[in-house]
Amino acid sequence: MSNIILVHGAWGGAWEFKSMIKSLQEKGHRAQAIDLPGHGESREAISEVTMDAYVQRVIETVEAESVPVTLVGHSLAGSVISQVAEVIPEKIERLVYVCALLPANGDSPLSLMQSDAKGELLPFIEFSADQSYVTVSDELVKNSLLNDVSDTEQLLAYCLTSE
Repeated sequence: MSNIILVHGAWGGAWEFKSMIKSLQEKGHRAQAIDLPGHGESREAISEVTMDAYVQRVIETVEAESVPVTLVGHSLAGSVISQVAEVIPEKIERLVYVCALLPANGDSPLSLMQSDAKGELLPFIEFSADQSYVTVSDELVKNSLLNDVSDTEQLLAYCLTSE
């Protein structure tokens, strides 16, 4: 039996893993998903949504566990779980990367995206005037990031605004 913590990507939330958690629990694993700051049920101001805040949230979750955990990082969370493992390696049993960023020392998520000549997301990211944060449109979320979600009600619930 594993103790698994699932961490979502840049524009996701814990909701992404609902059916996976159920499946893992049915197989006897302890599984949970968390919302990173500013995502899902976590409503921090955008100015507080940083990589450091993401890493700290995961560290706090891991440290609340009595046994080492398996961290599963999706997309941007690959960078997050890597940093967590560097800070508290004794609390980590395993890291699992799911379509995730795995930066080399000195790389950043942005530098990895910029180095991907075939990447489709970077041209649609909207940088704030002061370059301190990025956003994406609901249209991009619906048409690219969640293009395989066929339930319209579910899709609207996942987006930042409703139509």
